[in-house]
Amino acid sequence: MSYIREVVRSPHIRSEEILQAARVMSSALSIYFGLPEARLFRFPPGPHPPLIRPAREEISWKRPINISSTVYNFSLDARVPIITACLYLVFVCALNYLNKKRRYSPWPITRRTSFTRIAFVHNILLSIFSAWIFLGVYQTVTSSLPPPPRAPYHIADVLCRFDRSQGSGLLPESTAVGSTQSPLATLHDDFAGIYGAESLWEKGMNYYTWLFYISKYYEVIDTVLLLVKGKRVSSLQMYHHAGLRKRLWVSP
Repeated sequence: MSYIREVVRSPHIRSEEILQAARVMSSALSIYFGLPEARLFRFPPGPHPPLIRPAREEISWKRPINISSTVYNFSLDARVPIITACLYLVFVCALNYLNKKRRYSPWPITRRTSFTRIAFVHNILLSIFSAWIFLGVYQTVTSSLPPPPRAPYHIADVLCRFDRSQGSGLLPESTAVGSTQSPLATLHDDFAGIYGAESLWEKGMNYYTWLFYISKYYEVIDTVLLLVKGKRVSSLQMYHHAGLRKRLWVSP
């Protein structure tokens, strides 16, 4: 907007250039409202763009393991989180009933030193994993941001465009389908250009979201530790562990 004000004040700028600048700004800042597409409510969901499996890379702190395509595709089958959630609920309800009959007394295994060590290592591993996920996601997001000069809608465009087939999400007329370039069509400070941006998924976000999704299966150990201590698992915790996997399933 500051550029347009300067253009209007300048006597050497033609009206056509003012209109062109206004059209660029208005198209870049357009907001669209509407109802969600009907296909979003179908189950199993589809059609869906092909999954972008995390590319194989050299082992490092950012990529301690490479994910095989078989494991990746199987884990993202829509039936996996649903079936495991149902099994989890049956398992917890059965042991809640058993603990109630035992008057919520701890199981004998909890008196062993090994049990305390296992619980301690479990909590340490989850803490380390959470910190590693945070650092990896932070680096992925910051490395995906377009270089200055940039506007908020440029950042939003890069963050909202998850794969090649989407093209540019917020600037519809600037990129062709299948392109990974995110346009920087700003006229601020006489800057205009194209930023060749990879999507977040191509930068490695799918790697971290998949591992975070898989970690929710491992976190079932939290529930097991509570049950063997003779405690009752609340409905809130059952909802959390059973539902979170289904919610995270949509991310990878």
